[in-house]
Amino acid sequence: MRGQRLWTIAIAVLIIMAATKYVSAQVETRAMPQLTGDNEDNTLTFRVRIQNKSGDSDLPTLFAPGVWVLHSGGSPLFASSEAGRGDGLKALAEEGDPAALADALRAQGFLAGFFDTPVCADGPGPLPSGSEEEFGNTYEFEVTASPDSPYLSFATMLVQSNDLFLVSGENGIVLFDEDGSAIGVQNVTDKLLLWEAGTEANGESGDGGFGYPNVADLVDVSISSDLMVSREKGRQLPPPADHQIGQIFQVGDVQWQVHSAQILGDKLIAKKEMLTTDERFVLVRFSFLNLGSDPLEFDGGPRNRKGVSLRDDQGREHTYYLEPRIGMPDNPPHDYVPEDENCYGRWRIGGWRPFELKPNSPTTCSIIYEVNADATTLVFVASELGKDQVGAIETVDLKLSSAVSPHSIGENVSVGIVRWNVFGAEDYGQVLRAEDGTLKTKNRFIQVRFYVQNKGSESLRFDVVDDVKLRDSLGRDHGHYLVPRRMRPDRYPEEVIPDDEECRNYELKPNMSATCTAIYEVDEKTTGLVLVAGHLGGTESGIELIDLGLPSRKAVSIYSVNDDVEVGDMCWRVLSAKNLGKVLKSNGDEERAEGRFIGVRFRILNLGSETLELDHADAVLVDERNRSYFHHHVVRDLWPDRHPVESIPDNEECYHIDLKPNIPTTCTMIYDVADDSENAFIFVSGDLEGYETGLVVLSPEIVDPCTVERRPISVGKHEVCEAVSPGIYRGEGSEESPCLWARHDSSEADFDSVIATRTHEGQFYVEILDSDAAFSTDCDLEPIENVPPPDPLPTLFPPGMYLVDRDIGPRSVRGCTFSRLVLLLAAVELRHRRRTLCSGLGPGGRKIPSRGLRKRFSCRVCLPGREGSTRLSTDL
Repeated sequence: MRGQRLWTIAIAVLIIMAATKYVSAQVETRAMPQLTGDNEDNTLTFRVRIQNKSGDSDLPTLFAPGVWVLHSGGSPLFASSEAGRGDGLKALAEEGDPAALADALRAQGFLAGFFDTPVCADGPGPLPSGSEEEFGNTYEFEVTASPDSPYLSFATMLVQSNDLFLVSGENGIVLFDEDGSAIGVQNVTDKLLLWEAGTEANGESGDGGFGYPNVADLVDVSISSDLMVSREKGRQLPPPADHQIGQIFQVGDVQWQVHSAQILGDKLIAKKEMLTTDERFVLVRFSFLNLGSDPLEFDGGPRNRKGVSLRDDQGREHTYYLEPRIGMPDNPPHDYVPEDENCYGRWRIGGWRPFELKPNSPTTCSIIYEVNADATTLVFVASELGKDQVGAIETVDLKLSSAVSPHSIGENVSVGIVRWNVFGAEDYGQVLRAEDGTLKTKNRFIQVRFYVQNKGSESLRFDVVDDVKLRDSLGRDHGHYLVPRRMRPDRYPEEVIPDDEECRNYELKPNMSATCTAIYEVDEKTTGLVLVAGHLGGTESGIELIDLGLPSRKAVSIYSVNDDVEVGDMCWRVLSAKNLGKVLKSNGDEERAEGRFIGVRFRILNLGSETLELDHADAVLVDERNRSYFHHHVVRDLWPDRHPVESIPDNEECYHIDLKPNIPTTCTMIYDVADDSENAFIFVSGDLEGYETGLVVLSPEIVDPCTVERRPISVGKHEVCEAVSPGIYRGEGSEESPCLWARHDSSEADFDSVIATRTHEGQFYVEILDSDAAFSTDCDLEPIENVPPPDPLPTLFPPGMYLVDRDIGPRSVRGCTFSRLVLLLAAVELRHRRRTLCSGLGPGGRKIPSRGLRKRFSCRVCLPGREGSTRLSTDL
């Protein structure tokens, strides 16, 4: 399962920044993928979520299925100045039935629909008022809108009433601003109204109602536009060609010149025979001269090793065309090249011999290439023709394009005697569902529905698996999907295709047509898909391309904490996310993070009929730098790593557990995230089978792991967060009684656990970090906030450490001058010493507090001088 789940990380990496833009405006732009809020056709999908939270209010109530409508203005649902319009609002307000109102709105020309199935529910029904941890208290529906109809209105019945309904105001909610830009994420709860249809008498809430409750106590309603993430960032344009047609240039010992290039189409016609291709033939005429002293081989024949190729804008190499011959090696098309320009080489006794380019003998060649029909920006690739294959190369722009202009969906396209028409194409994502089965892929499924017609006089054999391909923007061909089976041949996915549209081994009789459905499996980043329409084995050749009109961007749905997220057969709800600090403690044990610990608590429900296993790899955390984190394990010597159960409630341990159907489970998982991660993460939830993914934005609550009050520190050893609190402290030693302190990474506070230590004479400052386990000192220290700065600032400085802008200001002292540079430092230390050299930082010169002392630095400034002079040193 771990292998199956790795793909989810790749998807999270692709779209992580799309999510974090909602929670942090400080994300580095270098990590941003190509994002946009709009589709190519200027429409956008909005997701509306209506969460029932009335269970904690004075009026717990159900909400009934509701209706939605898109409009350009006005009040399509109701008007405060008029009575009911008799178009179904009464049925919605009294009975909770939205169907009649939705039909009436559509009859008036509106784009309208209704919602009736709670998220994570197994079928239509009212919206329950359950507790926070129960699933199924949210309606979710999507609308696809454009700036032409920028308003959304919706309504749902308040079940604890006679005829009250919750409605999105009289004029609806605007989805696009005046400039046509989509409104991003908005909580619209404060824009909703409880309205009375006026069709029944009022009473108390629950049996009819004037006591209208506060809307915000009943529901939480949000609207978000799905982010459109580019499937690919686009191919990089090929580098410009080195030369143009007609230019003479030299590569190694060979001088080249391209004279002309011509597209010959899909047929080569001559007296003896006709050669055809499903793509395009290109003829290039060039001359070259061997300036060296030794002959060079130029191989345009079957070995095809040291000749020239054509390269297109997709980076594909197109080599010489060779005529296929049954039972014999493929042969150069001699019949279509002038004999004196035939540079392919020849068959001789002993096999094939390449063309020989003798020294100082100018030679002109005509070469035919078979080039993909969608290839553009063709360049001629010339080489130095050395002994060891191809060395240096240079390119020539041929100033021609062989690309076929694609046709559109619904357009009749003739290829020889065959007529094609694509009805439509749909991107199904990673799951194909049908009555008889479900198919899943790590990539994505594309369904294409089309018809093909035989306009000739003879029957044609047609098989959709062999005869119909999709081609993408990278020139790759994708064949019809076949369902893999163990120990048996792959089979056709007939369970998701209508029986009369399979088109397998089909006899296409004259003037007859067939309607077909085909399924293709393409990778996640595939774009620019076209159907390759061919001649189906008739006497004609050539292909035409039909653009499937599929978007090059995909919609990404982002959820928040406490949202129900349905992913395949699994339902997830993240309940909380907390920053736990660097140390986990329980029952005397201590576990330290490499960075810091994040705890995520969530609830999960298996909606399917079979038991599934929840693994640590099924709930991945991803940060804003696209780094992925799995559930933390405690490393043990000579034992398998264990689950950090001492830090998780016993009933919330979810490491390798079975999830039985319809039994909700609450889990806590702990992640060790990098210390430099922003406080914004994506929780990646899945269907536990490695296919579908849900994404929840987390902004973990900042929890101070140390609750002990900051107070003076006495002589001795102290556990951090137990006896002392992290922070900056001030101490003072003397020449007769210097002060020694040490920070430790173990609560034992022994010599082996020392992180940093220092002995001081005079006043000094030290910072205890929350990552420290213990602190020891042989003098008393005071929290910095308990020691007011001197007023006025002193002019004489005995040996000690001083904070700039607190203990000392910009001034000159004997032995050193405080300049603007010094003001950038957080602390200076003055000591009487003999002349000395600066040394690196060691146990006695570790970093002095950084977090509370402005920015983190690590520097040491030494001004050597005579004995008795002042030495300035800084440790930051």
